[in-house]
Order: sequence, then structure tokens, then C-alpha cells
Amino acid sequence: MAKGKPTDPLDPLFLIEHAERLTTSEGGGRPPTIDSRRAASAAYYSAYHAATRGIAQSLFGDSWLPGVRWLSHRSVIDATGLVSRLGPASAPDPGSAPDQVRARAVWSIFQDAGGAGDDLLDVMEALRSLKVEREIADYDRVQPVSRAAAQNLLAQAKAVLKFFESSRVDDPDTRAFFALVALKA
Repeated sequence: MAKGKPTDPLDPLFLIEHAERLTTSEGGGRPPTIDSRRAASAAYYSAYHAATRGIAQSLFGDSWLPGVRWLSHRSVIDATGLVSRLGPASAPDPGSAPDQVRARAVWSIFQDAGGAGDDLLDVMEALRSLKVEREIADYDRVQPVSRAAAQNLLAQAKAVLKFFESSRVDDPDTRAFFALVALKA
């Protein structure tokens, strides 16, 4: 990394590698359930930190690292819901009733951009799914988390990371998502 550029102490790639190690069996048996749970959690955090790093870099440039502190899990997840509901080119106009003013504004932003791309919509779904599964892994003592499930979550996290490391972060639909997260923060 260039001199003067901050390094990410919660590097999403490190978290993905950590999750991979947790889902790789060493020996004759399958890994303990706790490893699958930890891998599911690491997969979500990798995706979350990839998203917040992309958002903060877009908003704050080289000063992005302190900027991530303004972002929250809630703001990211709330914005993913808005993009999924109002972002597709095929999304119906929410109308102009007074209680729909904000929804129509978001819808209009995406319509003007040609709609949210399918890849962005997939990332929105993956972020929400990963968060739900992380909460199960971290808090639900009864619900099992299998090795296969953890590996599936890891694949989703890798797709999210790939998206936020691509040139797609500069496209109007992705930048609209970034703005929504920032406004929800």
C-alpha cells in the first residue's frame, strides 16, 4: 500500500481467509460446530466491512478510515432494503402521496440511473442474508450451523467483496446506495 494511505485493521480479505480456515477440516472429522458458527460470523463481517470501506472511500477519499465510524450495521441494512424495493428498473412508482415522498425520491434516483443493476441487487440480498445468518450463528443456541451452510455464506461474502473491489463502485446505482447508507447513518 502506498505511503500515507491507511491500512484496514478489519481487512475483509483477512476475515474471508479466517472463515476459510474455520471451514476447512483438519483430520478425519468435520469441524466443531463452533468453527462453523465463527465462520458464518466472519463471512458477514467481511461483507459488512467491504461495504463500509467502499462507502467511506467514496465519501471521504484517503481519509476513509475514520469515516467508517459514522456508518452502522442498521444504516447498511436499511439502505439495502430501500435499494431492493425501490431500485429495480421494474419497481412500481410508489406514488406521490405525502407519506410516499421519500420512497418516490429514492425510486426516482434509481429510475434516472436506469435502475439498480442485477449485480447490485444480488449484493443487497447477500448483505441481508449474511446478517440474518450471522445473528443465528452468534445468538441462536438451538439452530445448528453446518459446515456446508458456513461455506455457502463464505461464497456470498466473497461475491460481496469482489463487487466492492470492482469498478462498479463508481456507477450511479452503487453511488446512490452509498448515499442512502450515509443518509441513514
